[in-house]
Amino acid sequence: PYYPEEAIHNGWEGEVELLLTIGPDGKVSRAELLNSSGYESLDQAALAGAGGWKFLRYLDRKIHVPVQFALNE
Repeated sequence: PYYPEEAIHNGWEGEVELLLTIGPDGKVSRAELLNSSGYESLDQAALAGAGGWKFLRYLDRKIHVPVQFALNE
């Protein structure tokens, strides 16, 4: 996912844990926030990014996915 400009400017980092429902076509049919990073902009970026993901193995199930936001110095 993209790193929100607000988060970059403020030096925010964190991990977001998502629960993704993967359809038989490999696309994410639903993304839910399980654990927040503590920053709404990072949480929303993770959710928005996951909505466009496609998995090569068609899982047709739910999976937990951590999304790490870290700034490089």
